[in-house]
Amino acid sequence: MNGPDIKLKPLGELGLGVDGEAVFEALRPFVTQNPEAGRFDTEMRLRRKNLRKRLIKRIGNGWFRQVRSTDRILNEYEAAWQAGHTRYDVTRGPQSFTPWRWRDKDILVDAAGSARMRNIMFGAVIRALKPKRVLEVGCGEGINMFLLAGAFPDVSFTGLELTSTGHNEALKLQAGAVLPEHLLSYAPLPQKDGQAFKRISFVQGNACAMPFETGSFDLVMTVLSVEQMEQVRKEALTEIARVTGGHLLSLEPFRDVNADLLRRLNVASRDYFRGSIAEMRDYGLEPIWATDDFPQEVFLGSALALSRKITNS
Repeated sequence: MNGPDIKLKPLGELGLGVDGEAVFEALRPFVTQNPEAGRFDTEMRLRRKNLRKRLIKRIGNGWFRQVRSTDRILNEYEAAWQAGHTRYDVTRGPQSFTPWRWRDKDILVDAAGSARMRNIMFGAVIRALKPKRVLEVGCGEGINMFLLAGAFPDVSFTGLELTSTGHNEALKLQAGAVLPEHLLSYAPLPQKDGQAFKRISFVQGNACAMPFETGSFDLVMTVLSVEQMEQVRKEALTEIARVTGGHLLSLEPFRDVNADLLRRLNVASRDYFRGSIAEMRDYGLEPIWATDDFPQEVFLGSALALSRKITNS
């Protein structure tokens, strides 16, 4: 029913005016330079050990039994967003060391730099599509919205977040007179309007029942938020497609980029999203292109996919 799979293309072939090297440059301040000998292998062994523990626990509980309930996921993210925006500081250097790969190179990355890297790609898509209204579903503490609003001050941005902690952290930052200097330095795109962040609409709500009219947004974005919605995949994607009037931009751990054994086991052990890019057709969205040509975690792949709302006219 999904139709043919979507062929992944190099980022530079999408006509967005940006390539993988530019994306990596945005990530570079959060990449460990000249790590001590064996550090990458040590981190890999640690994560394999943790993966084995999760798999053993899952097998013991019954393989097909749900591992992470919606309440557990909610509690995890309530705790995660308590850190606020202090980690987005390019002057601190890497504070954590996660094994990533960039093309044929092994690197250690502080995941706090991932939003900076992705912002390059999101900005390129917005320049190409020229939407007037943009929604991010599962916006956390709003980092993507804050970075994009200043770069595209003529666009109306809305961020929907389930957790009260993430929502409140976004509102707390928005209440300031200006964005903190460390966030301005973190932004990889020129900030054309220092007050645009005040105009973002932050809404606390559930992706499965959004308080928006059908087709309210020209562009809807999900950034590793559907990743956490496997238990409600059908409901969430149906609702996301409903409020999309033009396009959906999804950066998610699609099955297409998690085909090798290590990644498949990791996804299964965490109850992460396991849908394919082609599955977007089931919800009335036609995939246009997809790419995984940017730095990736070794244990979890993600793809950036653009889909167009299918109309019956």
